[in-house]
Formats: sequence, C-alpha cells, structure tokens
Amino acid sequence: MDANLADALKFEGTNFLLVMIGAVVRQVLDAILLALLPLGYIISRVWARMRLRTEPPGVVLITGAGGEGLGAMLALQYAGPSTRKLILTDIHRGSLEPVAEACRAKGTAEVVLVEADVCDAAAMAKLADDHPDVDLVIANAGVAAHTVSGASAAQPTPPVTESSANLLSINVLGVMNTILPFVDPMRQRRSGHLVIMSSMGSYLPTAASPEYHASKACVRVYGESLRVLLRGTGVNVTVICPGFVKTPMTDLAASRHVHPLPLVVSGEDAAMRCKRGIDANMAVVSFPSPLLWITETVMSWPSTVRELIIPCPPGTQASRLARLVP
Repeated sequence: MDANLADALKFEGTNFLLVMIGAVVRQVLDAILLALLPLGYIISRVWARMRLRTEPPGVVLITGAGGEGLGAMLALQYAGPSTRKLILTDIHRGSLEPVAEACRAKGTAEVVLVEADVCDAAAMAKLADDHPDVDLVIANAGVAAHTVSGASAAQPTPPVTESSANLLSINVLGVMNTILPFVDPMRQRRSGHLVIMSSMGSYLPTAASPEYHASKACVRVYGESLRVLLRGTGVNVTVICPGFVKTPMTDLAASRHVHPLPLVVSGEDAAMRCKRGIDANMAVVSFPSPLLWITETVMSWPSTVRELIIPCPPGTQASRLARLVP
C-alpha cells in the first residue's frame, strides 16, 4: 500500500474516532443537563422564596395596561392599599378606564392614566420626569406580528415588510424608552426595580414569526445584561418570559393555528406568577415549567437536530418567504 494512502487512511480513522468520542460526550452531557433541570427548578424556587422582599413597591408604573391583556392583570395584582399610586399607560386611554375602576375598587389611593406611545422616546422621558418617585417599572407594552400587521382569522397573512419594522420598534425600542429614563433616578436613591416583558419564544426559534422571536430574544438578553450592569447600585432588573397566556392577542394567534396552543395559562394566573417572581427579585421568571423544561432541553441539542424537530407547518414557508422577500 502506498505510504501516502496509508497515512491518509490513518488520519481519517483517527478523525472519525475523535468525532464519535465528541458525539458520545455531548450526549452524556445532554443527559446530565436534562436530569438536573428539575433539581435546578426546585433550587431556584426555594431560593426565590427565601428572598421575598419585605416592603411592597409604593408607586408602580405599567405600560400596555389597557384592555384585557397581561398588563391589565398585572395592574390588578398590584392594586391594593399597599400601593399608594398606580400609573397605567396605553396607546389608547379609553382601554385604561375599566382597569382603573377595578384598581380603585381594590383600594389603591391614586390611579393615574396616561395615554402614551412607547415608541415616542421624548414622551416616555417626560413620563419619568413627571413621576420620579416610581419604585417599580413594568415595561409590558408589546405586540405580536399578527396584531401589528392587522392580521385576522379572515386575513392571516398580510404584507409584513413594513410591519416587521414597527414590531421591532415597539417591542425593542419601546422597552428601552420605558426603562432607561428611570435608571438614573433609581440609582441616585439606590432603590428601584425594572421589569422587562419578554417571552418563552425568546428561547426557541419557530417559523411562525421570526421578527417576534427576535424582538423578545433581544429584550431578554438586554434585561439580563442590564441586571449585571446595575448590580450593587440598588436597582434590580427582572425579565419575564411567559409561555402562552390567554389574552385577546393569543386568542387571535390561536385562530391562525390548526392545532391548539400548548399549555395555555390564564391571564390572572400569569400575572400572579409574574408578581411572585418580581417580589422575589428573580433574574428571569419563566413559566409554565413543563414548557420551560421542553424548551431548554431542545435548545441544549445540536442545531442540526433542532432543525429536524422544530416544525414548519405546511404552507408556512412559502407564505412567509413571499411576505418577507419583496
């Protein structure tokens, strides 16, 4: 046998062996990670309960608090005698009135309603100037692709070129416009809490809405990074990553799916989980747990494997590409 050929075969054999060893090691590590997920969840819950804050926030600001969405449910969770002022914002003031009534009925002394567009940086900065005593800011305002583009059950796939930019502006810049004006005032008094509403969809890519998942991944990483940056200043940051929450927005999303959305939680239950995590000063609050475990497990696999199991519903690829590529 030619010496060069022998050397080549030897190299290929060694290379194949190393690849196989690497694959086995990765599978073992994945199995260990999967086994540790429930233990990690239990430890995080125990630690969270040990860190429950003693004093509730006196002044709370929530964006996107109108209608029947998660923002409204959060407003009701924080409404009560312990909250002396509740500031609720929405792009449509009329949608805030019923929420404000319910909050006053629960004993909140002062409920302030503000019609505000989170994309307007100057307006959000003025809001912070008008209310420098805010203890807790919840940047909840956001949209899904089917809401910002005007989709409906009758017209589920409208043109998306312009609406993608609008979605990113609301979901990303809107969050920054909301929380950044409060950073310096909170740092100066060495107390305060900033909360960013992300999504479980920030972890796992799907074909349904690339721009939505990208926007939520952006604010999740931004919030986690901001928490590290503000460590030791007295300002806390929490990122919320809910799964499917039953709201008018998800009802519309469900109408576009052939199969029902998995593990949907009620708006009230979701708001309770959010508040519990915020009160415990958790870095990230993700729920429901089964969906989180599934998501983290899938994301621990190699990308080539994920591509095989993440579904792309029939017709989705053609319709999405037709809308995304002019």
